[in-house]
Amino acid sequence: MSDFLANIICRLFGNAASVTKNGRKSFIVCDLLKSKVANQLKFDEMVQRYAPVYSKYYMQLRAIDNEYGGMLLPVNQAIIKAMEIVYYNTRNQPGNNPDQKVA
Repeated sequence: MSDFLANIICRLFGNAASVTKNGRKSFIVCDLLKSKVANQLKFDEMVQRYAPVYSKYYMQLRAIDNEYGGMLLPVNQAIIKAMEIVYYNTRNQPGNNPDQKVA
């Protein structure tokens, strides 16, 4: 994957935290964004206060669809899988299939 695409994915998905065993939020981010932080103390304070936590969203996704919500895939494969699911579900709706002959 090119650096350009990797940076786009980092910016799209690199805005959440995980919780350490001590209960503190740890911001998960690529080296490029990490190097842009000027004031580490203020940044850490903001992470503790505002950063969403990955596991919270994982549980919400899991509750929507147990089969797909439980899949753990790399980001690029997850995006492709999501697009396939949306395509398949919209294509198989009554009236949305261009291959069907209308009477």
